[in-house]
Amino acid sequence: MKPLSIDLRHRIVEAYEAGYGTKQQIANRFAVSVASVKKLVSQWQKLGTLVPQYQTVGRKPAFNQEQLFELDELLERCCDITLAEIQEHFDGRVFCSHQAVANALKRLGWGYKKKRYMRLSRIEKTLS
Repeated sequence: MKPLSIDLRHRIVEAYEAGYGTKQQIANRFAVSVASVKKLVSQWQKLGTLVPQYQTVGRKPAFNQEQLFELDELLERCCDITLAEIQEHFDGRVFCSHQAVANALKRLGWGYKKKRYMRLSRIEKTLS
């Protein structure tokens, strides 16, 4: 669903602040839901902006940018390290499962072949 236009958002909040009716009446006037009016008024009061606020969905990655950089350097040095050993290396700083480590490796472009990690582009070359 597309967000409401900025112009419409401003007109809704201005109508509410000017006291042109209840939230229900303003919602009917502009053909939006009451929840939309409540959200826009609240957003204006808290943030001072009516720009659409996009929410990120899903879990946050276990590794932040610095840790991803450190993980990349670790794999450059030790390409035969296991997921459990990677977890031990980050012990106390990153609390995650083996799958989270594997996802971070995939995000960095590392793949696993014959007991060692290598960049995915190199794996594709060796397979052809």
